[in-house]
Amino acid sequence: MYTNEVVRESSSKFSKVISDYIKTLELNNKQIDSRLAYRAAIEKAKSSGNIEDVLNAKEILKAVDKATEEQIDIINFFVQNGAPDIEQVSLAKEKIASSSGVNDFLDKTKKDVNSKKNIEDSLNECHKITKDEDYSFDYFLRLLEFSPLTEEEKIDVLMKEAYKSCKEGIKKPIRIEEEPQEDLTIKTADSVYVQTASPAKIEDSESVLVAV
Repeated sequence: MYTNEVVRESSSKFSKVISDYIKTLELNNKQIDSRLAYRAAIEKAKSSGNIEDVLNAKEILKAVDKATEEQIDIINFFVQNGAPDIEQVSLAKEKIASSSGVNDFLDKTKKDVNSKKNIEDSLNECHKITKDEDYSFDYFLRLLEFSPLTEEEKIDVLMKEAYKSCKEGIKKPIRIEEEPQEDLTIKTADSVYVQTASPAKIEDSESVLVAV
C-alpha cells in the first residue's frame, strides 16, 4: 500500500540532487557570462578603429594571450606620448588582432551562446520541478535517469509522481486527445568551454541536460 513514508526519503534525496544540480548550472552560467563579456570586449578591440578600445581590453587580452602584452605596451607608450596615429601603433594593433591565443579563445567561445540557452532552459525546468509547477515530465525523467539514486529509490520517486497524478486526475475530467508522437531521445548540451561532457551523473558539473 502506498504511503508517504515509503517514498519520503527517496524523494528528499532526489530533491537534494536537483538542488545541487541547480547550483552547478548557475555556476556554469556565470562562467559563460564572464567568457561572453571577454569575447565582446575582444571583438570590439579587434574591429574598432578606436585605439582606446584596445587599451580598455588590455587586461582581458593579456589574460587570454600573454604574448599580446608587448604590443599593448607599445600602443600604450605612443598613446601616452600623444602619437596614437603612428604606424607602430597600427602594426601593434594588427598583431594583437592576429594573435593565435586571442583567436583560439574566440573560436572556443562560439558555442557559449547556445550553451547558455541550454543551461537557462534546464534551470527553468529544474526550478519548476522544485516549485511543483507545470514542468516537463520528460525532463523530470531524464534528471531521474542520470541521478545517482539507486533503482529502488528511482522507483519510489516515480511511485510518488504516479500517486500525485492519480489524485490530480480525480479532480478533473479525463480528456483523451490524439497527439503526434514526439521524439523523446535524450539530448545533451554542447560541453561548456574547457569542459568535457560526461552525463553519468547530474551532479557532475560537466554534464548539462537540455530542457525540451
